[in-house]
Amino acid sequence: NPAQPTGNGRIKDGLLGEWWFNEGSGSTVFDKSYGTGTTNLTLSGDYVWKTDATLSDRKYLSMSATTAAAYNLNPIEVLGLEGNASGMTIEAWLRPTNANGANPGPGRILSLSKADQGASNYQNFMMGHGTWSNAGYSADNYHVRFMTGTEVGFDEETIQQFTGNGTSLAQLQHVLTTLNYENGEVVVKTYVDGGLKVTTTRVGVGYPVFGAWDSSYTLKVGYESGLSRVFNGDLFLIAGYDRALS
Repeated sequence: NPAQPTGNGRIKDGLLGEWWFNEGSGSTVFDKSYGTGTTNLTLSGDYVWKTDATLSDRKYLSMSATTAAAYNLNPIEVLGLEGNASGMTIEAWLRPTNANGANPGPGRILSLSKADQGASNYQNFMMGHGTWSNAGYSADNYHVRFMTGTEVGFDEETIQQFTGNGTSLAQLQHVLTTLNYENGEVVVKTYVDGGLKVTTTRVGVGYPVFGAWDSSYTLKVGYESGLSRVFNGDLFLIAGYDRALS
């Protein structure tokens, strides 16, 4: 069954991090995957806690396109995505303020990326909303990147996906991306509201994908370093798994 933002029937096997964004106050979003607090998120900038009466008074976090940001400074080892991992899943329940995301963008939903200001093209992975001027897609898109090689930065060894023009709507949506690595083949799939939108396969990858990732990169929600590429909208849930969910 698809995940629900209320938390009913959610998958726990392989769960690395789960942030519900339902605290309702304060500057901390707690990791509710194991209760250890090792990957809590700290909020800064322009954000507002709100309540949605149509979702049984569900509390959520609303972020504007100015200086809203949530960040976590724990390295990749905290997530358990080490060289012997064979897959991962990134999941988000969100509601964009506008169907069109950031341009230049995409606005970051979740990324594991370089900590330096201005390093917007250096990610181990990224799930975003929007596009950039020469990408060939409209801004009402979701965009995903995975680094699969040893080169630094955004290059030919980066898998990137667009979910298709018109797939982003100004309403509550479920976006999920899976990566599976097996026998030198990487398969990345991205779904919107339960429908498969894009599949990318890369063969000839001779080492575990995560073994090439930079462990100094930091986990960020809603922005890149220097408060660039900001996500504009509401967050209800973000989760990560150490396997590709089926």
